[in-house]
Amino acid sequence: MVSRRRLLGVVATVACAGCASRDGGGTSSPTPTDGEGDAVSVTGTPPPTLAPDTTLLTVTDDEREVDLLTVGGVAETGAVAESRGGAYVVPVELTDDARDSFRDTLASVGALESPEAHEIRTYLDGEVLFTASIAPGFADAVESGEWDGRFRLAVEEAATARRLRQRLR
Repeated sequence: MVSRRRLLGVVATVACAGCASRDGGGTSSPTPTDGEGDAVSVTGTPPPTLAPDTTLLTVTDDEREVDLLTVGGVAETGAVAESRGGAYVVPVELTDDARDSFRDTLASVGALESPEAHEIRTYLDGEVLFTASIAPGFADAVESGEWDGRFRLAVEEAATARRLRQRLR
């Protein structure tokens, strides 16, 4: 009869067989997370990343919709958070070129002079996730050059925000 100690040793060896590092070490890593505390699968297929020219934001007025930001313009993403208004946001920092293009595009459509007449739409996979008005204070900061290129991509649900952040990485 196999002793309990020997049986547990065999079970532990089998359970950790895939845990050993390539250099022969026997330490295991903690469960990977998405940075928000949610466990992510290491065996499943990761979601596809977005192409650099994929539109993330547009600016609209009564007559047109113009691309404002593409995936390639995102330098960094921050942790998903809930905003005071109940939406969920993914903080992003734009590249210098994207920041300049963002400012130039807002100016070209008149959004810096009349922000209340324009909206910004957040997209993922061609679907509008969120539409928001442009705050006059934000327009002033962009126009004066005080804006540092940080922006919050807003969506309605936490799961959508986490999916958006993961796709931007």
